[in-house]
Amino acid sequence: MNSEKNELTRREALGFAACLCVGGHQYPEDHNQKSRSADGLQPKKTHLASQLRLLQMELYLFNQEIVPRFVDGRSNAPTYRIKRAAQFLALSLYFRRELDIRSAGASVELDSNALRERLRQLYVSTNIKCFRYDSGLVQYPGMQFLQGHNGQPTHAYFSLAQGATLARLTEDAEEICEKLRSPAQGACAFETICSAPLGKLEKAFTRMRRDTYLRLVETLFMIRPETPAKFLTLQTANGPGFTAMLSDICGSTMERLANNYFHQTLAIGRLSECNGTWHGFIAGQVFDILVQKWLSLMGVEHSGDMTRTERSGKLTLAMARGVVEEM
Repeated sequence: MNSEKNELTRREALGFAACLCVGGHQYPEDHNQKSRSADGLQPKKTHLASQLRLLQMELYLFNQEIVPRFVDGRSNAPTYRIKRAAQFLALSLYFRRELDIRSAGASVELDSNALRERLRQLYVSTNIKCFRYDSGLVQYPGMQFLQGHNGQPTHAYFSLAQGATLARLTEDAEEICEKLRSPAQGACAFETICSAPLGKLEKAFTRMRRDTYLRLVETLFMIRPETPAKFLTLQTANGPGFTAMLSDICGSTMERLANNYFHQTLAIGRLSECNGTWHGFIAGQVFDILVQKWLSLMGVEHSGDMTRTERSGKLTLAMARGVVEEM
């Protein structure tokens, strides 16, 4: 046996170490698949294995870093009682166990009714389907971060955050370019923002009127997802209206980026700006996306529906999260 061929690369070793920390299991079959994929065999299975591991890590970090902020003293506006945090943890552990089974290629039975009830208790998506953005938005130049390798929407796209329309994003992008003193229109505006020096962007957003800043900063993160989290702290005000709106923006941005940029979701979640009136919605918002990714990786087919807002009684699910402690 050739030892060189069986030696783990550093990247593979880190991946297996992460799996051990998160899921408590090694994946010998996936390792074999990865070895074979180097010869051009079974690349799809290897990609699936990496997606399963990534989601396991995200579920772990969700419970380690996001939920605790809404329970303990690190926040000036704790939202969830310990019992609710424990519900998030229990469901997350269930998802991770099922991912373990799925990664081994075993058949997994999904009890939709039981899962729907557990999600309903947390005011998370209750429709056991995967949603997606309007295809026109996904295919538009500058929105590549919403796309997979084949140019189609990746796993989970449905977001309760408002305003993700092509017209709105294009209009905001053109306005940001004006603030950068680099006028551009349409797709060129997206390209201008993506290529602009961070220092120039920071100066432009710092000098904006506060209402303009609140209107454009979320668009910046949608066009340029790797924008540093500090851009959400460039302007501050003591007024409750500003705090509430900025908290709303932080929550929506965390939700939008949780799909393909979960590390950004974590970074934004550490900001004190998340502690406004939108504070109580954020964990559920992020969990919505993780659930949809889980459904996709478990083989649940996408819904034919485009983005829409589920409702719980007279409230949207996002609004309902704000009153969970009244339950």
